Amino acid sequence: MQPNETEQERVAGPAGIGYALLALATVVAVLVLGLVVADAPLPLMMAAGFLTAIPFAVARGVAYDEVERISLDMVRRGLQPVLIFVAVGALISSWILSGTVPTMIDLGLRIITPSLFLPTAIILCTLASLVNGTNFGTVATVGLALMGVASALDVPAGVAAGAIICGAVFGDKMSPLSDTTVMAPALAGAGLIPHIRHMMWTTVPAILVTTAIFTVMGLGYDDGDGATQQVEEVSAALGEAFSLGLIPLLPPLLVVALLVTRRPAFPSIALGAVAGAVVAVLYQGAGLTQTLEAMWNGYTPPESMGEIAGLLSGGETGGALKMLGLASIVVFALGIAGALQAAGVLQALLDALTPRLDTPRRLVPATLGITFVLNLIGGAVNFAVAMGTTLLRPIYERVGVEAKNLSRATEDAGTTTGPMIPWNATAVFSAGALGVSVSTYLPYLYFCFLTPLISLFYGLTGFTITRRRHPYPENRAAHPS
Repeated sequence: MQPNETEQERVAGPAGIGYALLALATVVAVLVLGLVVADAPLPLMMAAGFLTAIPFAVARGVAYDEVERISLDMVRRGLQPVLIFVAVGALISSWILSGTVPTMIDLGLRIITPSLFLPTAIILCTLASLVNGTNFGTVATVGLALMGVASALDVPAGVAAGAIICGAVFGDKMSPLSDTTVMAPALAGAGLIPHIRHMMWTTVPAILVTTAIFTVMGLGYDDGDGATQQVEEVSAALGEAFSLGLIPLLPPLLVVALLVTRRPAFPSIALGAVAGAVVAVLYQGAGLTQTLEAMWNGYTPPESMGEIAGLLSGGETGGALKMLGLASIVVFALGIAGALQAAGVLQALLDALTPRLDTPRRLVPATLGITFVLNLIGGAVNFAVAMGTTLLRPIYERVGVEAKNLSRATEDAGTTTGPMIPWNATAVFSAGALGVSVSTYLPYLYFCFLTPLISLFYGLTGFTITRRRHPYPENRAAHPS
């Protein structure tokens, strides 16, 4: 049966600011009460938040079917991270069984000393993300191996994860292959290379300070004979449990080659998981059924493996099933964003701010704040950067601020804050892949804290904020070059 054409199947116009704030506050209150007071599972509370947001759209005359359609369309646009989650879950398990992760851990133990582990982790993850254009791929491959190295070197898991994520996010932001790095200037009306150069003003100082902090922290870790003996014992145990060598390194080489040649992330990572399964069966001698079950349910090391089992991200690791649970958080977060968009809440908030954004000193800080709020609401960096850039572009043109300032600000507040928000796709993925909670690594995300703060300082002072020569295109005739 077709819906009645006279039915109000539309997005509501901008709501009143009071109504918009009430809708946001109600959704946030439901999340906080469930998570803090009842200690409820995050996926369940994100679903509750979605159900809470729907009535605010229906109350404004939007048919439920239309709210559902808009929410599902929002989920569809954010489906790529969900697919990558599932592929990475299978990849982690297959790469452990194939000996890929053990081989990478063994190599890391032989070339990295405890005192230099943290800055080395930043550099390796930066290079990986620059090459492959995705912090997801870096965290799931290089980051996973580095967590095993950190465990063997007695580097705290939260500190190690912080260094890994900082390097991965920095490389992602500066890579011309990154989806957000390409998308932000395209939507803002700026060039890709000018955008990357402009971001260097905020990201380079932030990563230098971050690397210096981690270097000083690393000086406290032992490089003595005790550490050397421990590394030798772990390497020997890994050699007994797996057949190490060049063959187990073929799956990551395949993934890197695919990503470098700009193949889509999901099929590239999925093929890496399949390659790991092939190596596990043909080279390590694992059973086909055992391998497939591990790719779905997660890898559980045998008791005979003893203490080195903890190097493989601790006990039961990976598995597409585990990642499906994490992906549901992103799905419901995008659903919340869709319902609030249908209710006219997001547009109302922007309209309330627009009259006050009449100078760069107000506009740039507001851009950082709006993008961060969008990251909170939407649960995905792509959503926050795309929505923030699209909504604010007309205001930047009206005020006469160059487009590269908009694209830089949305990336500075979007890409970097994703790992901080427990229900954001980047945080959910990073915590799941590295085996640590967001609260454990959050205090060590120095780069992610510093970048938006530096960007805020530039916005308030006007430093590096470039103006268009003629703010209004229609006035160019009155201002000849």
